[in-house]
Amino acid sequence: MNENEHDRDRAQDSAQTKRERLEEIRRLRQRITELEKRVADPEQILETPLEQKDLFRALIKQAYDGIAVIQDARLVYVNPRMAEIVGYTVEALLNTPFDRYIYPSEAEKITERYALRMAGKKISPRYEMALAHKNGRRIEVEFNTGIISYRGRPADFIFIRDITEQKETERKLRASEARYRNIVESAPQGIITIDWKGTITSCNTTFSKLTGFSKDEVVGKHFSKMGTMRLQDRPRWTRIFKSLIHSSSKDGERCEAIEVSSQ
Repeated sequence: MNENEHDRDRAQDSAQTKRERLEEIRRLRQRITELEKRVADPEQILETPLEQKDLFRALIKQAYDGIAVIQDARLVYVNPRMAEIVGYTVEALLNTPFDRYIYPSEAEKITERYALRMAGKKISPRYEMALAHKNGRRIEVEFNTGIISYRGRPADFIFIRDITEQKETERKLRASEARYRNIVESAPQGIITIDWKGTITSCNTTFSKLTGFSKDEVVGKHFSKMGTMRLQDRPRWTRIFKSLIHSSSKDGERCEAIEVSSQ
């Protein structure tokens, strides 16, 4: 083979290599375009039903809320969080009657709700109830329910959120408010509370006795319009009120109520 033939072969190889590279670049560009479209449409990110199922399983397993599927009044699926809430393992819960984990005082109500829902009756899907922990402790929860098809038949799909701490916080707050009201009501000083607009929101019995106004006559009025305040005192009390509002709101939070007392 002479030199000219070698040059010709090299030129052909070079041209073929160039065509292959151009074709590879074209395929890469096409792939990038497809990926960009999928990013723009999140539903297209998962290419196959299998990928969608894998993602769904991962979300269910890692969910903060408990999740359960009830069919024929038995637990046919629970996620790890559901098992954690009631103190059992997932394996121990599967295929057991769901009412076994309902707190005794709630059992009749929940069983009735389940029967109505499975019969197709329209009832609120979201409600509060109580579960029984393995150690007997009452667990306050919020249910969010819906009907699904599971293995070809209707089933109850439930999200279970543990609200025990929230309920305990609310109980302590109510107890604290009750103690506060008792202290204010029995105080020897006359006491009123006013909101950030200056409207009287409450007064105690001593204030009514000192002023002669009943609670109904006081609550709802602006403090500056009360007949118990001398006309010359209104500017001073208005300045004090504005100062208190400014001081209470300096952190960016609106003052809900201010307590004022007098002998």
